[in-house]
Amino acid sequence: MPMRASHLRTVVTEALAHFHFRVHELLVASELLGDSSAVYRDGYRMKFSIPSHEKDFGLSGKRDVFALGGGWQSGDEWTCRELGLVRLSVELDLPDAVLGQVLERETVDEAHKLLGAAADAARRYVRDYIDLIRTRHGQFWLAFGAQSPELVWLTTVIDRATGKRIRTGCSDPMRAVIHDGEQALSAEVHAQALRETERGESGSVPELLLADAMYLAWTADTPQYREAVLMAAVAAEVKIKETLDAVCAEQVRPILAFGLNNPRDVSVQAVALYDRAAEAVTGRSLRKEYRDLYKSLTCLFEDRNAVAHRAHSVEPDQVSADLIAARDAILWAGGLAAPAS
Repeated sequence: MPMRASHLRTVVTEALAHFHFRVHELLVASELLGDSSAVYRDGYRMKFSIPSHEKDFGLSGKRDVFALGGGWQSGDEWTCRELGLVRLSVELDLPDAVLGQVLERETVDEAHKLLGAAADAARRYVRDYIDLIRTRHGQFWLAFGAQSPELVWLTTVIDRATGKRIRTGCSDPMRAVIHDGEQALSAEVHAQALRETERGESGSVPELLLADAMYLAWTADTPQYREAVLMAAVAAEVKIKETLDAVCAEQVRPILAFGLNNPRDVSVQAVALYDRAAEAVTGRSLRKEYRDLYKSLTCLFEDRNAVAHRAHSVEPDQVSADLIAARDAILWAGGLAAPAS
């Protein structure tokens, strides 16, 4: 039976909602075209459908949405095709009043709430399905883990008893994000970026890793907290190693190179690179200059180890603290220089 919500009126309409999700070049054998499979997720009965031709699912004439893309052919026959979207048809109960000629605001709000919950369940199913295909079956190009499947085209809602269309629907809401105004580009920063780009410069590896970590934790539709911690820790470690290598005096370079290239032979934890190693090369130590930041950086590397070695989860607030520690430590490392001789 379809899922029933306890707050619904006693009289309900058994409905079927067709949700269409965009997929990016999901490659399927031709034998799968037109396939529909019954699945179950989060209390909902669903049907996962693959289009059978370019204009399937009523997409005729729609240039911005494609059911099928290119693929491979043997002679005149397709052996496989790239999908542009898939359909998830979800059984659910809606208030009986949705069948009326005039819909009250309360009815519309209740129907949209129920359709939104069903759409979220379908989206989770598609996301997990795509993750399985890209991680276990070689189609790594499908999507980045932080990308949530986009609901596209029309959501058609059908009265299962009569087969008639119900006059309501569902779409992804507009997303508004408020950013810190201090991050707005000034004319000076813009001009500097233009000159740097003209010279062929781009973000360094540590900077790019940290920016990606912040995106995964703070911007992505589906936050990837563990991945953010791993990337932030790598960014901080790469930055201090790059810096020490760049400013190291020639007479101690062999010792530094041995320590960086043979970490198992030299007992130097990643966070200690900001302390003992930095002091040996530059005469400065993050631990001595900014003890609280050093403690926060230590927590970042401890969280990294917990994720990397034991697959531990991390709380959002701790992830934010870890990212800020990585950012501030990288800025500090960028200011290091060889001691005056």
